[in-house]
Amino acid sequence: SIEHHGLIQPIAVRKVGDRYQLISGERRTRASKLAGLPTIKAQVYENLDDKAMAEWALIENIQRVDLNPVEVAKSYQQLIDNHGYTHEDLSKIVSKSRSAITNSLRLLKLPEVVLLWIEEGKISGGAARALCSDKIQNPEEVAKRIIEEGLNVRQIEAIARGEDISQTKDERQETREGEPEQSS
Repeated sequence: SIEHHGLIQPIAVRKVGDRYQLISGERRTRASKLAGLPTIKAQVYENLDDKAMAEWALIENIQRVDLNPVEVAKSYQQLIDNHGYTHEDLSKIVSKSRSAITNSLRLLKLPEVVLLWIEEGKISGGAARALCSDKIQNPEEVAKRIIEEGLNVRQIEAIARGEDISQTKDERQETREGEPEQSS
């Protein structure tokens, strides 16, 4: 579309010495080069420090629809490590709750192979967050079951509670129907 319509939204850059450093718009820049454009529109920010630049880059990355939950968590962690942000600080920057930030960061405690499966889309974000439960002793084993059996978030939460989910849905329904009614 850049070939036909040009660049609709300018990229953002900051002046560093006698050069310019890209803040946001890496994909737009690459696409413009592929389209053969000799120049593109850019908004220049003169007095942008490293911390503000990192914030802008994070916000732009998180707003991309194709970012997976692990990439989001790694972006949050990078801001914490490099700039000393708290979970509360991040929640204000990206307009998400503090608990959403904390839950996202918990993903990074999962085994590397599980993180890879999340990145590959074999495990959804909701299923991945359910795997982070302290009650799940072996998240890699449960992750394999998610992939092989197509477990949903409720089933993962049931596993965390120690419930047997090996019965089929019909078998569980039959068991419930055959149980005597409990009085209150």
